[in-house]
Amino acid sequence: MSYVDDPELDRSLRRWKVVGVVSLFTLAILFPLSRVVEASKRDDATSMMQESEIAMGRDIYASDCAMCHGDLGQGVDAPALNSKQLLDVTTEEHIYRLASVGIPGTAMSPWSEELGGPLTDEQLRAVAAYIMSWAPTAPDRPEWRTKFLGTPPPALPGQMSGMPGMDHTTGT
Repeated sequence: MSYVDDPELDRSLRRWKVVGVVSLFTLAILFPLSRVVEASKRDDATSMMQESEIAMGRDIYASDCAMCHGDLGQGVDAPALNSKQLLDVTTEEHIYRLASVGIPGTAMSPWSEELGGPLTDEQLRAVAAYIMSWAPTAPDRPEWRTKFLGTPPPALPGQMSGMPGMDHTTGT
């Protein structure tokens, strides 16, 4: 007797075929729905991670940056960082790199552990994220680079007055 002639086996095979087809259609419908639900969860997790990074950056900024750049980025002995003019044209990566390597010829020394500073890459990225979080509400501060200088120092030969390499008429 072959399985083709076995009615019990034939019923069982048909039943499993139906179960297989129904399962396939169920998965075909549920998979796209799960992607919608998961996308929302993924967005929430990303948002929470960014908020956490900004909070860490806020703490580090308060302890290591505010003394020169001001509690709210308004500038004290260094350029104002909370400025529409700066934040509209820079990126988080640019701020991270500047903080990492410092600015030669200024009091802004490297903050990266790799270059002898006290902060890890994660901490520097958190500070950059915190500074960039000011962008949506940054005040109009066209003097962001020069306000802290007071009276510009005399010009060096071949330069305009102000910081070496900076043209105060154009802000570059």
